[in-house]
Amino acid sequence: MGHERGTFEETADIARSVLVTGAIVSALTTHVIAVPRSVPFAGAAFALVGMFASRFVIRTWRWRAA
Repeated sequence: MGHERGTFEETADIARSVLVTGAIVSALTTHVIAVPRSVPFAGAAFALVGMFASRFVIRTWRWRAA
């Protein structure tokens, strides 16, 4: 990746990877009856929030340590 951390490009890359992965998981689970249709979308949303939150916590911790 040719961009700095915390930039718009990094945020766009994270969102893009979550969308692609969510679409693949959604496509793979469309024929599985035991899984509700909302599970892949909710999982992708939770993953996106988790990635942003973990990056924020680590960045804040490093900023305070410096």
